[in-house]
Amino acid sequence: PHSAACPIEPGTDWCHFAARVSRSSLHRQVKSGSLAYEDEKFSYVAATRLPVEPAASRVVRRPQIRKGQVLLDLCESDERLRRSTVTKRHGDLYKAARDAAWGDSWPPGEE
Repeated sequence: PHSAACPIEPGTDWCHFAARVSRSSLHRQVKSGSLAYEDEKFSYVAATRLPVEPAASRVVRRPQIRKGQVLLDLCESDERLRRSTVTKRHGDLYKAARDAAWGDSWPPGEE
């Protein structure tokens, strides 16, 4: 959600998201896999000449759903990483946090 360098410390992790893709039987044989799918990791850069309004924050890890709370790791527009805890007391925001996915903008409705 910003135009600066990635705030993730180099060598510890990298900015990416995962997507589940199906594998053919040949692909399973080549990779010695037994599952009909694989979770691939992707990274990308988006560029445009048009003016944009970036999301306030972006979910950079799979949300951790706990009893009565959801932990969100966010990349924020002020070029930093932050862990946000959304509890049941947050009402509708808590419901949205439970449905949030890796790569989504946060808070919802900001895009």
